[in-house]
Amino acid sequence: MRRTLTTATPFEFPQEVPCFPNQIALVRTKINCMYLYKRVPEYEDLTRECSYDIINRPYGRLWTAFRQGDGEAALEVALRLYTGCTVRRSVEGAIDVLHAIIDPQHPDAVHDPPRFLAARAFSFLILIHYDMHEEAHAGRPIEADGRLHPFRRYILPSNTPDIYLANVLLHRAAIYANETARYGFVTPYVLNVSQSLVRCGERDRIDVRNDPRYRDLAHMWRVHDIRRREMEQEQQKRDRKVARVPDAYVCAADGCGISAVKRLGLRACAGKCPPERKPRYCSKECQTKDWKRHKAYCKPDEELDEAVEEVPAPEPDQDGANAVGDHEDAAARGQPPPTRSGSHDGRARAVDINVPGDGSFSLQSAHITPAYLKWMRSEISSVRTELPVADGFLFRAGDIGRQVLGEYYDRA
Repeated sequence: MRRTLTTATPFEFPQEVPCFPNQIALVRTKINCMYLYKRVPEYEDLTRECSYDIINRPYGRLWTAFRQGDGEAALEVALRLYTGCTVRRSVEGAIDVLHAIIDPQHPDAVHDPPRFLAARAFSFLILIHYDMHEEAHAGRPIEADGRLHPFRRYILPSNTPDIYLANVLLHRAAIYANETARYGFVTPYVLNVSQSLVRCGERDRIDVRNDPRYRDLAHMWRVHDIRRREMEQEQQKRDRKVARVPDAYVCAADGCGISAVKRLGLRACAGKCPPERKPRYCSKECQTKDWKRHKAYCKPDEELDEAVEEVPAPEPDQDGANAVGDHEDAAARGQPPPTRSGSHDGRARAVDINVPGDGSFSLQSAHITPAYLKWMRSEISSVRTELPVADGFLFRAGDIGRQVLGEYYDRA
């Protein structure tokens, strides 16, 4: 099943809504692990909600409530500690507070936490341990919280790449995913873990579902199978739509490779050619590039010169490079990124990206320009994986697609 990565549409904070340090990280974390995957709130709505919550419940007040046994305050304390929102960041401190919710033996244990609270705590622990497994593999250290009692310290990545620790942390993330699914609380990160395990098992030719470490995680695999069937049905539905009018979904410029998520995602030629022959483009640049080919056909059927012959397809290069995007990627590779100015027409576009050693995925965005999508495809496809098969089960640390997306957002 093809992976899809969809970017969130950025927005500017309204003047009446205050923005706090690391609030964006807080919002993204909540989206990934605090909501059912089918009921994730709008980014802007959740951002406003977080702003007002930070005003009405400052960290000091939350901490006091947590020490008095308030479970919901404990969860919010953990979220702010992990993201560093209005407080010094402490990954270890966040883990410890979450254990106060799920572990009745914890010194500050929340007594009889409701199911919804325990489920969210487990879901949050998935995200933390999955992120830490990537840090462990890459050798990016996480600072310990010296305020914790020695008996309440947790294993953290150091500045030395540690494959063994990375696998241990990934296994813990899967255990927490299974616990979360057992509560019927299927968040994006529950599915992220199971899908990553399956994908990496396929890559390394390992039957991960029958591996002793993972085969007993029945709740996680059950929701994984349900979501997989849903995705297959969604893909089949889209394929039927595209099959009816294939030209309406793919940019007509040779070698472009940008497609539309919805039928109106591309701009149609404004010339006199009839609708059934009208090419569609992702950008003005592609339309200009394709004009030499299309010019002879941009007229009504009755005016079309019968002598006009089809323009032959370009001859493939000796290395076979004539696949979608090959020529443009070769030209863009190693070049600085295009200007960051976003697309504001609301049209969602997609590009298929091959990650060497890790399969491919579809990147969808309604605000990244086609030029930037092509640059990202070039940058990601040119990277070579350094993870040997023997490591097993590791979703390649610092997922390259997210790294390049991070560059895009960092330019904001």
